Amino acid sequence: MRPFVLINTNTTRPLVSPVGLEYVAETLNQSGIPVKVIDLAFEAEWRSSISRELKNAEPLAVGLTVRNIDDSSFVSKKSFIPWISEVVEGVKKTSSAPVVLGGVGFSIMPESVLEAVNADIGIYGDGEQSALLLAKALQTSEKIFSIPNIIYRCEKRIVCNPRVDVDLESLPKPRRRMFDNLK
Repeated sequence: MRPFVLINTNTTRPLVSPVGLEYVAETLNQSGIPVKVIDLAFEAEWRSSISRELKNAEPLAVGLTVRNIDDSSFVSKKSFIPWISEVVEGVKKTSSAPVVLGGVGFSIMPESVLEAVNADIGIYGDGEQSALLLAKALQTSEKIFSIPNIIYRCEKRIVCNPRVDVDLESLPKPRRRMFDNLK
């Protein structure tokens, strides 16, 4: 079974544990979907790391977390959108798997970010249930038009499925073991 590869793109210092991405990883993993994580916070050569990991994985999909869209500084005004675009481009050079965006930063303006970085699919809002439904649909080549909290490209337009709050009690309890949180 092909893995769902999840990439932490947040390299800002001080480091912050990718809690949301880890919850998605745990939900997928505990539901029988293999998961591989790549934590760019610890990769000096991120391009070669992504290339190496994706070539070996033959992924079902590649998910990228977009924790913030900018550094929230009035002085520097640094946008993270060019960085996310670079990572999306690096993934697409190595893999034909769909690139899926998610995270808090993505969720505040999903259509604009999906368009700006040329990703294929996005999950806005709570991602655990939608990522699992997406993985199952990709495994069986089913359509994704009924999956809540999904945004995707359809021909030349972007389609945004309805947002639904997730009952977090119905999901497996995260064990917080997918990322090296102590590091």
